[in-house]
Amino acid sequence: MGIVPRIPREEPDRRAGAGGFTYIGLLLTVAIMAAGTAAASQLWRTTVQRDKETQLQFVGGEFKRAIERYYESTPGPVKQLPLALSDLLRDTRHPTVVRHLRRVYRDPVTEQATWGLVKQDERIAGVYSLSGAPPLRASAGATGSTTTAKYSDWKFVAELAVPGGADAAAAPVGQTPGPSWTGR
Repeated sequence: MGIVPRIPREEPDRRAGAGGFTYIGLLLTVAIMAAGTAAASQLWRTTVQRDKETQLQFVGGEFKRAIERYYESTPGPVKQLPLALSDLLRDTRHPTVVRHLRRVYRDPVTEQATWGLVKQDERIAGVYSLSGAPPLRASAGATGSTTTAKYSDWKFVAELAVPGGADAAAAPVGQTPGPSWTGR
């Protein structure tokens, strides 16, 4: 007997209809991944903004304390505020140079070296961010008002000992109303 060749039977291709379901499954997977990436991106932006707010509070507090030290260390009976932020780096009013601040910090929100200055009699009594962006936190420890519409409302103003023994916050000339950071 000889070998009889087998003729392959024509079977229907079962994978022909599966291509559409695979494509839809792939599109659905891509859509879910895009939504997850968008959510993670928003969470990241919020985290970065919170960190900037925390940094702004720290840096503003450093400026506030440096201005207070500058004022309190004035030789003689007449106390003075600094004329420029650079005076906090190198106070030459003493026999040896006194440094009230290590460096002029950059504004963490705007990432610029420029600050808004709260002035009192043409001298610096405090600083504030120049950012008009809305903060995440309503007042972030500031006093005076329970709401702040923008970062520039956060004022870091020195609390000065007024001659005569009474302690009071400086009343800066031309300051826009808003909360002042008084935390230590």
